[in-house]
Amino acid sequence: VEAAKDKDGNVRVAAADALCRIGDVAAGLPVLIEAMGDGNDWVRLAAINVLDRLGAEAKPAREVMKAALKDKNAY
Repeated sequence: VEAAKDKDGNVRVAAADALCRIGDVAAGLPVLIEAMGDGNDWVRLAAINVLDRLGAEAKPAREVMKAALKDKNAY
């Protein structure tokens, strides 16, 4: 859980991914949603990939996922 608060966005997304994989989506999802606003393209890409893998469990992130369609980086 400490890693989800790390200063490095990649570390935060990796921690959120791990939390989701062990079944704690409620703890990981807010970190992923926040990561979608990160200034680093790769952090945003990693976050959207985790959200995509979560499928229906990522429903609370629907708005930030829609916003990602307008991201300056087309991934």
